Amino acid sequence: ENVQRELNHLLLEGKATNEAVFDWIDANVDDTRTTEGPFIRALMTSVCSSAISEAGDKYKVDAEVIKSRIALLQRYLDHKAEHELQALYALQALVHKLEHPSDVLRTFFDTLYDEDIISEDAFNQWDQNDDPAEAGKGVARSSVVQFFNWLREAEEDSQEDS
Repeated sequence: ENVQRELNHLLLEGKATNEAVFDWIDANVDDTRTTEGPFIRALMTSVCSSAISEAGDKYKVDAEVIKSRIALLQRYLDHKAEHELQALYALQALVHKLEHPSDVLRTFFDTLYDEDIISEDAFNQWDQNDDPAEAGKGVARSSVVQFFNWLREAEEDSQEDS
């Protein structure tokens, strides 16, 4: 909780540089904890929350904010499937808390895939996993149906080409 609070402070309120966030994490979070689910979820929640703006009852994601945090996400997700899966669960929880605003999860998924932060395998693992402890999965999954259709079509096209 303290880590989440401080990351929120740095990323949402302070708009800290990635270097400042690295410095804070290095100074305050044990190296072994930076590879654990709760830390990965806290980081992903803070980064993605900082990319959401609210206009009336609508939410909008600024993909440029996510892109500005690529170094931060890549350092801690480290292209490890379990870390990427924890990051996706953090997004699921975030949109659930926001009551599933239109296109928010889809924009996150598109950006994280396009920027090579989260792998196709991790997305597919998230899609196939129905952990009852993860609230809002059904609504989250239905909001990204187009993303998964696109992924499957791209995979089929690449198989036909080879």
